[in-house]
Amino acid sequence: MDYELIKTAVLVLNMLMTVSLAGVSVVERRQRASLRGLEKRLDEKCLRLDRMEGEFKNFSKRSELIRVHERMDVLIKEINSSSRDSNMLLGEISGQLKQMSIRIDQIHKGTS
Repeated sequence: MDYELIKTAVLVLNMLMTVSLAGVSVVERRQRASLRGLEKRLDEKCLRLDRMEGEFKNFSKRSELIRVHERMDVLIKEINSSSRDSNMLLGEISGQLKQMSIRIDQIHKGTS
């Protein structure tokens, strides 16, 4: 075998190994970066859960929550009744406008 051919093969092999190691290094860095990002997100989620658990412990007692819900029910009933009253009033106004329109038409036809 020719010495120059062996030397060239070793250089090409060396270059290929260098390129492949660089590629592996880039992939490994990306994986570490994504792992760090995931760890960071996990830490943020854990902190949020800790805060929520702390807030949950400070929630009112059951009797206070029942009282708040009862008050909400009363407010909802008031809103519904006022909405119903408003709809009835609008219906009444609409009916009166129709009657006025009919009377105006009758008056207008009578004078023509």
